[in-house]
Amino acid sequence: PENRQAAREAWLNAMAIWQRLEVAPVGPMGEMGKVAGGMDLRDEIYSWPGSNRCRVDQETEEQVYADVEAFKTELINVRGLDAIEQLLFVDDDDNHCAANSKLNTSGAWAALSSDEIRAQRAGYAHTLAIILLGNANALVEAWEGSFATSLATAGSGSALFDTAHAGLN
Repeated sequence: PENRQAAREAWLNAMAIWQRLEVAPVGPMGEMGKVAGGMDLRDEIYSWPGSNRCRVDQETEEQVYADVEAFKTELINVRGLDAIEQLLFVDDDDNHCAANSKLNTSGAWAALSSDEIRAQRAGYAHTLAIILLGNANALVEAWEGSFATSLATAGSGSALFDTAHAGLN
């Protein structure tokens, strides 16, 4: 319970920071091919509104998250701050899948005890924290590295921006 509360507080702090960053999806946060310097890092960190609560529950049961490197290849809708929110703040043992989903029809979820569900949600959240830390560090490095230089030199040698106006836009 103490660790869970600490994790919830850390998530709330991370979201407070994210809400300030998200309003300007420029540079490395922007969509690759559509935004100068875009690296698609926004969705790697926060995939809402593409979140999939049922898939998060399926991943919880399947425990693919146990292999951090393998889990990095899962779809983004089960890997962001939005997925961690579900894992940390859902207090019941229900899943978010339809009654006819394989998770329910196979009996896989029903076979899990409350303790197993809590433990697997905690393990999954831990994996996501590792992945998100890496993505956040990549965002900082991209901003402090080549993107910041390209922006600072817009119009005078920038690899991304031919004019200062283009950099400002």
